Amino acid sequence: MMQNALMPPEPLRAQIARSNVALSLAAAEADMPLIMVNRGFQRLTGFEHAAVIGRNCRFLQDDKTPVHQIAAMSVFLRDDTRDDGRFPVLNRRIDGTGFVNLVFLSKLRDHEGRIRFVIASQFDITTARQAAALAGNDEALIGALDMMRQTVGQFGLAMTDSAGLIARSITTLARFAVRDE
Repeated sequence: MMQNALMPPEPLRAQIARSNVALSLAAAEADMPLIMVNRGFQRLTGFEHAAVIGRNCRFLQDDKTPVHQIAAMSVFLRDDTRDDGRFPVLNRRIDGTGFVNLVFLSKLRDHEGRIRFVIASQFDITTARQAAALAGNDEALIGALDMMRQTVGQFGLAMTDSAGLIARSITTLARFAVRDE
């Protein structure tokens, strides 16, 4: 049976769906259309699955989103030498409330090294002010990525080791918390 180029393997879809971490998956095509979001993403943003599929995540931005935040993600997505990155970005929920979203992006490559998908995890850092909450976010993300790494490996996709990137997120989040006080 031929795997649809836009559809990730079922075990990966199941893993994303089960995760409590807000996750979205985009196809590595011209405009990076979303092909899947989980309940965590829906809770975080207020947008239902059907309202976001086929759209680029830019719909979460508005005219108050700093241009440099958008540019940093765009540069990362065009850079074939980097597979993981994290980006704070001012986003809006469906009800219009703003939040600072710390987005972790990881490129999923096929066995030939081509980027097939981009998985994103999102954390609302406007409310993540306490060290315990920050550590909990990191632990949940590390667990989710470890399980996904195992799953995608079975289908010839690869995620580079994001553990160092994730481990540094506590420092990043703490800096934002201190800067905002």
